[in-house]
Amino acid sequence: MLWAAVASAAVYGGNFICSMLIGRELGPAATGQIAYITWLTATIGLLVSLGLNEALTRYTAELTASADDIQGISALVVRRLALLTIPGAGLTFALLPATYHENRNLVALSIALYLAQRQALLARSHLTGLQHFRRLSNWTVAGSLVQILVLAAACRRFGVPAALFTYLIANVLIALPATRTLAHLLVAKVSHSRTLQRRLNKYALTAWASAVISAFVWQRMEVFFLNLYCTTREVGLFAAAASVAAVVSQGPVMLTGALVPHFAEAFGKQQPAQIHSVYVSATKLLAFLLFPTCLLAAVLSRALVVTCYGWRFADAALPMSALVVAASFGGVSSASSALMHGMDRPGFIAVGGTVGAGLTIVTGLTAIPAWGVTGAAISKMIIQLAMVTLGIWYTTVHLGMRFPFRHTLSILMAAITSAAVVALFAQKATSTAQALALFVFGYILFLFLAKRLRLWTPSERCALSRLLDSRLPQYRFAVYSFSLIERVL
Repeated sequence: MLWAAVASAAVYGGNFICSMLIGRELGPAATGQIAYITWLTATIGLLVSLGLNEALTRYTAELTASADDIQGISALVVRRLALLTIPGAGLTFALLPATYHENRNLVALSIALYLAQRQALLARSHLTGLQHFRRLSNWTVAGSLVQILVLAAACRRFGVPAALFTYLIANVLIALPATRTLAHLLVAKVSHSRTLQRRLNKYALTAWASAVISAFVWQRMEVFFLNLYCTTREVGLFAAAASVAAVVSQGPVMLTGALVPHFAEAFGKQQPAQIHSVYVSATKLLAFLLFPTCLLAAVLSRALVVTCYGWRFADAALPMSALVVAASFGGVSSASSALMHGMDRPGFIAVGGTVGAGLTIVTGLTAIPAWGVTGAAISKMIIQLAMVTLGIWYTTVHLGMRFPFRHTLSILMAAITSAAVVALFAQKATSTAQALALFVFGYILFLFLAKRLRLWTPSERCALSRLLDSRLPQYRFAVYSFSLIERVL
C-alpha cells in the first residue's frame, strides 16, 4: 500500500510540477495546447479501452494462485487492447484541431503520446494486479523525475513539442518494466476458460460505463468545449485553475480509500450501527479538513495561481475559486460514494452520473460559448453541487444513513466566517509569504471558531482513529492530524 501511494503521488506531483513549468515558461496559450492534447489522448484511451485495463487488474489479482489462468486472461486482454489501439490512434489524429495539423511534429508527437499512454496504463494495470507495487513505484518516480529535468532544460528553447516529448518519455519509462512480459503475452499460445472470459467481459463493460460517466462529471470534459468555442489561452487558464484546485483538495479525499472495504466488511457482517458511526464521523472529518482549506484557498486564489503559474495566469483566479469550492463539497460527499460502493449500490452512482453527464454536455454547448472559461468553471461547480446533493439524498432516504447536517453546516459556517475575514485582506497579499500568512491566520481563526462545536463523540473518535491506523498505514500522518484535532476540540 505504501508503494502504491508513492506511485500515485509521483504521478500527481510530477504532472503538477510539469504543468507549472510549462505555464511559467510558455504562457497560457501553449499550456492550453498541451492540456488539450494530453486530455484528448487520455480520453480517447478511456473510450476505446472498454474497461479492459480495470479488468486486467481485477482478474490478475483474483487468479494469483493459478499461473495458467493469469496467462490466458492476460493474453486475451493484451491482444484486445492492441487491436483497440489502432482506432484510438485514428481518433487522435482526427480530433486534433486543423491548426495543429499544420505542424507535423506536433501531430506525430500527439499520436506517439497516445500510444505511450496506452502502453504505460497496460503495464500499470498488469503490475498492480500482480501487486508489484514497489517495482511500479520505482519506475513511476523515475519517469516523473526524468520528465521534470528534461522539461526544465528544454521547454523554453523547444516549446510545445519538447513538453509533449517529456510526457512521452515519462510514459515510456513507466511501461518499461512490463514491456517484455506483455510482448510475450501478445504472441503466446495460451488458453482460457470461457466462463472466466464471460465474467471478465461483464466486469470490463460495467467498469468502462462507470468510468466514462464519471469522466463527464468529475474530469476536465470542459477542455473539449473550450477548445471548440474559445481560444487555447482559455483552455490553458482552465487547466491551471483545475490543477491548483485539485492539489488543494486532493489530500483529504485520498483518506477515503479505506472506507469502501470497511463499509463492505461491515455490510457483510450486517453491522448497520458500525457503518453509520464511521460514515458520520468520516463525513465530519472530511468537512473539517476540506471546508477551511478550500474556502481559504478560494479567497486567496489570485495569489495561489500567480505563485504557481505566474502573472500571465491571473485571470484563472475566479475559475479556480469556483472549482475549489466545488471540490470541497465533492470531497465531503466522497464518504457517501464510498458508502454506496460498500453497500453494493453502485447503480445509483451510474444513474446520477448519467444525469450529470447530460448537464455537462448542455452547459458545454451553452454556457461555455457565452461566458468562456468562467462559464465552464461556474457551470462545473453547479453540476457537481447538484450531484453531491443527489448523493446525500439517496444515502439518507434509501440507505437509511443519517447525514450529519448540523455539524457539517456548523463547520461550513466557521469556515465561511474565517474565509470572509481573510478576504478583507486578500487583495493586499501581493507576495507568496503574505498569502501564506493569511492562510495560516484564517486556519487558526477557523480552529478557534470550531473549538466548541463538539463534533465527535468519544466512540466516534476511537472508531475513526482505529480505521485510519489499521487500513491506511501509508497515511499515518492522518492519524496524527486526527489526534491533533481531538486535542484542539
